[in-house]
Amino acid sequence: MASRLNVQLGFAAVRTSNMKTELQISSGSAHNLWRFWGVVQPVNAEMMRWPVEAIPQDWTNWRDRWEYGHAVRAGLATAGLGALTLSPVCD
Repeated sequence: MASRLNVQLGFAAVRTSNMKTELQISSGSAHNLWRFWGVVQPVNAEMMRWPVEAIPQDWTNWRDRWEYGHAVRAGLATAGLGALTLSPVCD
């Protein structure tokens, strides 16, 4: 779903003539995907290996990293949507 949205955003950016907006959308989408695969997914994979009876003492560090990854992704998605929405107005 996220990849499909990124492709759609890319095609929408190509239809605009504002190069700065296109670069913002593209870099935001790329960073958004990197943030998921580089931060959130590794934490998901690590937590899946934990047995319920033996959760590590530093589980809050893992949770904080996971939440931070999602917060940054939400901010990037919002910024990208804002840039896409404003691009016709700025032309």
